[in-house]
Amino acid sequence: MKGEDFDWIFFDCFNTLIDDFDVHGDESGLCSLPELAVELGFFQSNADFVVAYARARELRQEGKEIHLPERLTHTLASAAHRPGSAAIKEAVLLLQTRWEADYHRLIRPTPGVTEMLAYWSSRKPAGVVSNFFLPQRPERYLERFGLRSHFRFVVDSAHFGFRKPDHRIFYHALAQAGLSAADAHRVLYVGDRNDLDVRPARQLGMRVLHFNRHRSRQCVEPTLDGVAAIHDWADFR
Repeated sequence: MKGEDFDWIFFDCFNTLIDDFDVHGDESGLCSLPELAVELGFFQSNADFVVAYARARELRQEGKEIHLPERLTHTLASAAHRPGSAAIKEAVLLLQTRWEADYHRLIRPTPGVTEMLAYWSSRKPAGVVSNFFLPQRPERYLERFGLRSHFRFVVDSAHFGFRKPDHRIFYHALAQAGLSAADAHRVLYVGDRNDLDVRPARQLGMRVLHFNRHRSRQCVEPTLDGVAAIHDWADFR
């Protein structure tokens, strides 16, 4: 990358290093959870589950992450027929088990990511800053695809407690790199989301590279003015 006037690279994980959007471009990560919730009798339609789940996601306060079991518990508890706690607890276990199997089949490395990381691994130290609703899963998935060895650390929101765009998770990543908040300008942050990646990283003074995925997904926001962008990992050299 021209100039290379940065000392570290921080990467977002999902839909940056590992893709988890489906064939329709949906990146909700719900997989077959709506269908199973309907099959179990909690909701009348997939859409009803999706709406209830979206509300459960918004329960977090002050940037805190809400783990998947808690999200599912709140979602099922909002069902119209007011299910009992025992039924909800049993259903949450079934839903999470189904989700884990579905997601394992869905995820795959972003095209060109292996070659890109091989190029940069001998040039700059790197870390990962990821939102996720189950702890340590981003690290496990990176291991699964042979990518973990390229990173000095992996910070995930479920383990840390706070999620992007909350600045605390970025400060934690800086500390993992041995940097202070005043050193943020020494970091190049690479991610696909304006709201979760580009804007907060810029606010902290990091250099930012937007991995614009509009060629792979619909409804991707355009790159913000003044922000460098790539559309393919082959462009990141």
